[in-house]
Amino acid sequence: MAKLLFVLVIFGLISSSTARDARLGGHVQLNENKTVLSKENFKKAANQCKAASGVKKIRVLALVDSTFNSSELEEYGWILLSRVTDDIVTIEGPAETAKYLSTINGLRYSKMPQRVFPQMDSARKQSYIDDVHGVGISDLPKQYKGNGVLIGILETEFDTRHQAFLDSTGKTRFVAIWDQNDPTGPKNEYNLGTIKNSTEIMADSMFALNSHVHGTWIAGLAAGSRVGSNPYYGVAPDASLVGVCYTGEDNDLVNGIKWIFSVADSLKMPCVINMSIGTQIGPHDGTSIIDRAIDALSGNGRIIVGAAGNDGDRRVHTQLTLNRNETKGTWITPKPYTENGVERVYAGVDIWGKSGIYYSASFRIIDKSTMVYHVVQPTISTTFNRVVTDTIFLNDSVSGKKDTVFFYALAERKSELNSKVHLQAFTVSTNPDMMLGVSFTHSSTSVDTLHVWNVYKNSLESLGLEGYYDADTLFSINEVGGTAKRNITVGAYCCKLDVLKWNGVLHDGDDKYLYKIIPFSSHGPTVDGRIKPDICAPGSDIVGPLSRAGDTTNIVVWPDINSTANRYSFTAGTSLAAPVVAGVVALMLQVKPTLTPEDAKEVLRLSAYEDDATGILSSEDIVWGAGKLNALKALQMVTGVARNVNILKTNGTDFSVRTLKNTIIVSGSFAGKIKPELLWYTLNGKLITSQYVDVDKIIHIPQTASQVMLLKVKAQHREKTFLIQK
Repeated sequence: MAKLLFVLVIFGLISSSTARDARLGGHVQLNENKTVLSKENFKKAANQCKAASGVKKIRVLALVDSTFNSSELEEYGWILLSRVTDDIVTIEGPAETAKYLSTINGLRYSKMPQRVFPQMDSARKQSYIDDVHGVGISDLPKQYKGNGVLIGILETEFDTRHQAFLDSTGKTRFVAIWDQNDPTGPKNEYNLGTIKNSTEIMADSMFALNSHVHGTWIAGLAAGSRVGSNPYYGVAPDASLVGVCYTGEDNDLVNGIKWIFSVADSLKMPCVINMSIGTQIGPHDGTSIIDRAIDALSGNGRIIVGAAGNDGDRRVHTQLTLNRNETKGTWITPKPYTENGVERVYAGVDIWGKSGIYYSASFRIIDKSTMVYHVVQPTISTTFNRVVTDTIFLNDSVSGKKDTVFFYALAERKSELNSKVHLQAFTVSTNPDMMLGVSFTHSSTSVDTLHVWNVYKNSLESLGLEGYYDADTLFSINEVGGTAKRNITVGAYCCKLDVLKWNGVLHDGDDKYLYKIIPFSSHGPTVDGRIKPDICAPGSDIVGPLSRAGDTTNIVVWPDINSTANRYSFTAGTSLAAPVVAGVVALMLQVKPTLTPEDAKEVLRLSAYEDDATGILSSEDIVWGAGKLNALKALQMVTGVARNVNILKTNGTDFSVRTLKNTIIVSGSFAGKIKPELLWYTLNGKLITSQYVDVDKIIHIPQTASQVMLLKVKAQHREKTFLIQK
């Protein structure tokens, strides 16, 4: 494996021929410094860390081969935390020496930790979940509420004392929680956080509770308990729960998944995990080390559901096609964060190209308020691996602004993940007007295609400058939650707009979004051409349990104004749509505990419905996926009650056609008591018979020699054709 070199970069200030004016400053050149990555230097750095105090340690995901021996890590101050799969491990050691890990024998690729971001009555009705619970009329053999199934939630926090997570005796439904942020111990096999079982959870009312409120909503939507007449309960209210409060770094999620499935193994229960988490760092093609782990850990009775992400309207991606000697670029809108009272501005970009087609990248830093830009020199070529870091002090003589900018770039000639050319860059400054820009040129005769993502989930822009391009809305499906090949990726639509708050104030949303895709729901496809999301579910405005640590905004149920316990509030996001689907998967696992991820995904696809909001969907829809979630049809398919169940929605009216043995049932209600018309055809298109039918009545399939025929249903200026088997 080629070794990465750490070098400083040369910064200069020059003019450019653009469509907008740019101001010219002086020229600054810095000395270049190189650090050779060798075991000798690794040993020296390790000894320095050993002698120092307060050394920061990080947890790294690594891809290894059969020659890897964890004992070699120890002499350099690193330890093996866990072996996730045969070729994926998690290791821990000093952050300062992480750059030398490539010198370890058998360690093919190491992934540094990245931040990940959380992605939340009528939802149950529109997804036909009430019918599965026995509230509505159905032909299922019994009610399904998740009994005997374990639902795992990777999240920020859990209010374990909320009534949504207590059974009828007042005991917690959480069998265990791993709070990776709690250092109180005792020490566990992952050398991280604190794990408590149900008895210990009941004894500690504050365990897993923190101010980053999100997980209580998610867990409650998937599996919140039904309490009295309170209508706000989960999809699988009788399922068992297991939780992981993650650190906020993506590498720790993998051990969280492994641990949850190990709990399921010990209890001998089928398990579905919800991950309403995402990032835009990664190849978005299913080859990232986290996606590999998700695919490897998934299997029979082990299913993972993830949120598509909330980046559909943020314009976080652009696709640049480069011909020979052509130059194109984009500007990266930064994201401000306040740390210890100091506001810093972060910009990051992740770029993935084709295998074997190399290019040069020129980085620039611009102040939007003055349009003065600095060019980072030298140009970074992807023909060899390198890491570039530097700190520069900028002084704009025109505006008088001064700024300190940290710059980092990583170039990979051939990524160990997928053999593609890879480049990423980051800046940190204190100027909110500062933007990072990058332009690409390649000299190959082959056409190159670059996928560019804004790491901090803000827009990519042209700034009106020649040769620079704005973002599109494609490929915004999130890594971690949405791009693995075996997970189920969920988008979100608006199921509810008017919500009455506890104090009598009506929250009145914009009617133009009702039943439609939420604009922020991320779009597919994946870079390797898979259709994402797989399915869409209600994601706005959804009412769920609110943690004791939550604020008073958007509260719908507040039992005791003198207490913050047992409140419910509403919010929106693909974060909330994912646990609705995870809950339905739990109901499916109750019927068939050995269901595979592929089986579950296919059932959800075949059972999805279309309506006026979705329109007629193609098989390659990158906004809706297969359509809207239909729990009743999914359960009918898994139980074998019906071979064909088809749902049509028109003008806000539910309309279903269900096939039983030699009969069908048409259900729904129509304006003016209009009866739907059924037209029966042979597979050759010959009309057999037609009829107007009453709803909710058994209708006999026409007697023909064929066991398969076509049924065209007409209702309120809408028609759809189904394949029917006797």
